[in-house]
Amino acid sequence: FFNGWHFTDSAAEHPPTDYLNKTIHWTADTAPYMMFHFEGTRFRIYGMRDKHLGIMRVRVAHRDDKPEIRFFLDTLIDNFRPARLDTSGLLYDSESLPWSNYTIMVENTGMKNDSATNNHLIIDAIELEAEIPVIIQNCE
Repeated sequence: FFNGWHFTDSAAEHPPTDYLNKTIHWTADTAPYMMFHFEGTRFRIYGMRDKHLGIMRVRVAHRDDKPEIRFFLDTLIDNFRPARLDTSGLLYDSESLPWSNYTIMVENTGMKNDSATNNHLIIDAIELEAEIPVIIQNCE
């Protein structure tokens, strides 16, 4: 997580308390982003939807040795919900990706649904699937 993202080790400020390990990352700033790398086939982002939450952008790139990042997926997710659920939920699912090294960027766009009261974001957890392909050779 980069500048503009905050870590809360107690969900007391942001109930409910069923966050993974009772922790969250949140931002009230425009344009902060988080970036992570993984090798695998799928990732999921969990967090909150509520009346004060805005729109986040999720971008995916193949991780390679080139200096620039070339994103091949770019998705906007509206985290607005008229009433909060008392649980953290799935915000984004990459579905099935070919097995590879990926760079993932999640950022606060600063945009919000017309019904939202603010553009904050709350991220609870990121789940990774790292299924490694098995290659069988020299079978008889």
